[in-house]
Amino acid sequence: MTPPRRASLAALAGIAGLAAILALPDAAAGQASGSLPAFELGAAVLALCLLGGAGHRAARLAIAALATLLLALKLLDRGTSAAFGRPFDPLDDWSLLPKAAHLLAGTLGPVGAGLAILVVFAALLALPVLLHRCLGGFSRIGGRLRAGTATAALLAMALAFALPGDAGRASNAELVAARVALVRAAAEDRRVFARALEDDPTREAAPRFEALAGHDVVVLFVESYGTAILRDAGHGAIVRDRLAALARRLGHAGYVLRSGAMTAPVAGGQSWLARASVFSGLTIDRQSRYETLIASGRPSLNRLMAEAGWESVAVMPAITRDWPEAAWSGYDRILAAGELGYRGRPFDWVTMPDQFTLAAFQRLVRMQPPGDRRPVMAEIALISSHAPFTPLARLVPEEALGDGSVFDAMAREGPAPAELWRDTERVRDHYARSLDYTLSAIGDFVLRHGDDTLFVILGDHPPAPVVTGPGLFRDVPVHVIARDAGLVDRFAALGWVEGPLPDASRPALAMADFRQTFARLFSAR
Repeated sequence: MTPPRRASLAALAGIAGLAAILALPDAAAGQASGSLPAFELGAAVLALCLLGGAGHRAARLAIAALATLLLALKLLDRGTSAAFGRPFDPLDDWSLLPKAAHLLAGTLGPVGAGLAILVVFAALLALPVLLHRCLGGFSRIGGRLRAGTATAALLAMALAFALPGDAGRASNAELVAARVALVRAAAEDRRVFARALEDDPTREAAPRFEALAGHDVVVLFVESYGTAILRDAGHGAIVRDRLAALARRLGHAGYVLRSGAMTAPVAGGQSWLARASVFSGLTIDRQSRYETLIASGRPSLNRLMAEAGWESVAVMPAITRDWPEAAWSGYDRILAAGELGYRGRPFDWVTMPDQFTLAAFQRLVRMQPPGDRRPVMAEIALISSHAPFTPLARLVPEEALGDGSVFDAMAREGPAPAELWRDTERVRDHYARSLDYTLSAIGDFVLRHGDDTLFVILGDHPPAPVVTGPGLFRDVPVHVIARDAGLVDRFAALGWVEGPLPDASRPALAMADFRQTFARLFSAR
């Protein structure tokens, strides 16, 4: 093959690669699929045709680097849109990458996750090199061909403005500008949030929670439990039927149940932001707010109840590493995965089934009768409904729990995550069945160990949009249960109704309003 022909093919390959990157739709910005950004592509080709020498080398180096960064941004946007229903935040979301790698390792195994990450990084490193080399073909094509290419580029740019609407002008520049604006807004948000931290109604009069005297308070966060599943005509029947059965059992045993809804600040993940919103009385919807909060002196609801006489306990089966952020919450005791006594097999990412977590809480914290110990304020994370929703656990007799090895056979059952997630309907079915298991475990625990306890059961956030279907739903169900009807009926003021299902016509309570609302409902002041 002659050198001019090789140069022409290289330049053509460079144009094709650049066009593919520019035309790749951006899920968050809503760029139309298949829309070719003729103006941007034409401008890049025109620059490569007209510049020579050092200018040409600088142009193709800049084009290759910027195209690679643009591709990385679009892929990150697609990932955060699928997982969290929002665009990638260049200022805050880098901290999620190690957590994503940890989740990937739990799904694919350390070797599989390592290989997948290696392939992605290798591709992103190789792309600018290959694109740079291909675009170098423009410097070696003949004058007539170069002039023709430049003319075609000019015509493409003109056509982009001649076509109606946005055809030919899929704006990658707008995507970049939007991210720059997002970074600027995030920087301003840090200043706004710092001022909000100072406005704390508990500073002058700390609540004493007199109405809860002698009662334990157990707050159960159910992973990925969103109100969308309750409205789902198909798979939602599994969860609605379980809630109805639970309500009947509780009623026969003398318990009172009310249900409502809260609006989470996040969807699809970042549970720690939702929990921080509930206990801080502030909207914690980004990592920078979370980091500012835990470095502040603003007391959490957990700390306020500890100061009022409760033993503040955190039961966190998903915590497998150091957790320095917990210092802000002011727990008296932290029971992470290693302290709960589970020796069975994990359920993919899920370290242990929720039934074991609840039994460990009872065994380690509440074995003594209430009169022989301080009342407990417990925050418990239930994680069996965490993605990838396979394998699925089943209830076993409580006396058979032992060290958890009774679950080993279940942990080997069901489809592998990679197989399950090829079928969206199967994913949604497994998601509903995972919630069915968790709600069953909660019901059994309340009926066995619920005396003198107020239970607040809520979703931490809705699941990823791929699970809920089209639309972004931020609301999560909340159920309050106790034998003492006087405690539960206080929540009627919020529009929370008797029974297992929230009233969809009532507005949801923002998670950020829960701390002050709870203190007001149960304190004399």
